[in-house]
Amino acid sequence: MRVAGPSFFEHLGGGNLVVQGPVSGKQYRVAGQGATVIVDPRDRASLKGVPLIRELRR
Repeated sequence: MRVAGPSFFEHLGGGNLVVQGPVSGKQYRVAGQGATVIVDPRDRASLKGVPLIRELRR
């Protein structure tokens, strides 16, 4: 069984953004346009639906 690694998301807006991961309970904070955050793989699907952030392909 393959274990998923972390995902990376980029903030597209101009201000600060705080999102709580529904599975891990972690708070993800991104400050300003272009800032990136490492996301627990368990929260990935939920964060993909948050406006003003997008998943980066690595």
